[in-house]
Amino acid sequence: MASLLPHFLLLCIIFFCCSSSVFVESTVSKTKTFQFKIEGDVNEYYFGGSGENGADYRLVQLKHAFVYPFALYFYNTTPNAFFFGIGATEFDDLMTIRWVWTANLNDHVGDNATLTFGRDGNLVLANADGRIGWQTNTTNKGVTSISMKPSGNLVLHDKKGRFIWQSFQHPTDSLLVGQSLELNSGTKLVSHNLRYSMMTDDKKGLIMLLNTSSKFIQYAGWGAMGLLNATLHAVQRVNLVQPNSDAMATGNTTFFLTLGFAKQTRRVILNTIDSVFTFAFLRLESDGNLRLYAFVLIDAGPDIRSFRAWVTPYAFFGDTVKECALDSKCGSSGKCDRKLCSACPRNSTSGCLITPRRK
Repeated sequence: MASLLPHFLLLCIIFFCCSSSVFVESTVSKTKTFQFKIEGDVNEYYFGGSGENGADYRLVQLKHAFVYPFALYFYNTTPNAFFFGIGATEFDDLMTIRWVWTANLNDHVGDNATLTFGRDGNLVLANADGRIGWQTNTTNKGVTSISMKPSGNLVLHDKKGRFIWQSFQHPTDSLLVGQSLELNSGTKLVSHNLRYSMMTDDKKGLIMLLNTSSKFIQYAGWGAMGLLNATLHAVQRVNLVQPNSDAMATGNTTFFLTLGFAKQTRRVILNTIDSVFTFAFLRLESDGNLRLYAFVLIDAGPDIRSFRAWVTPYAFFGDTVKECALDSKCGSSGKCDRKLCSACPRNSTSGCLITPRRK
């Protein structure tokens, strides 16, 4: 029995060493940790034009979290009530910064709040008094680094590059190109004023809901029995013949949703525009409409240099159904005729539900 003791001790030592090495390797190196505080003048780090909705902003100057056109910001539209999120812009004084993801939509933070990425791998937004406004809940889960992907996906990953946490799995009011709403995953869009939501339903499809104090009321969407996911896509076609070598590329872009089922997918074409897009997102607005925003190259003519600009090539209420069918336009009992509030193509149970064509 005594002869087994040294072997047991040796095994314990080996196990301890292995466990320790794994623990050390899975923590965030000190050089990659950071803490940013909300303080100083607004817009003090010049990085774009005006904030969307008149918001003031502060850039989070983090090298690995900036990939054109996406960066991290603190922003606010009312004093001492800050949000942390991802903004997208051209980074000049003419272009609006669009807020495409917000971490703490339900719980803003005040002045002197901090954003901390510690050695334990957790990303935490906390008020000055220590109260947590938002966090990734990734403590000791193997996170070693943080980065922004070209798609606008903010990612915490391990030493092998595997995603431990990603903003694409926690959308707020916007869906970026390549991002999905998944059935039974908790992913959904919620308008910034929290009044409207959009989600997948295996019996009803991709639906939009009015959030009342007592229940959810469906008011629009695409009917699709057995729907598992919905993903935003953009396909651009660059013209083979370009005006000249110095001009920006010309072509067109088609924006569409793919509806995923167990054995097939179905496309819902939103629009095709005669421009090459830089980036785009689909947003559930505070008025209940679903709009597509795209930052595109505009060909202004042979004698004028091409430029980039925001366009809104699609709106559910306006392109798929009449704009005045929107509840915020005519009211729940309003009628719609020739874009004037006067009959909405819906009933009390399904709303303006559209059956997508098979493609």
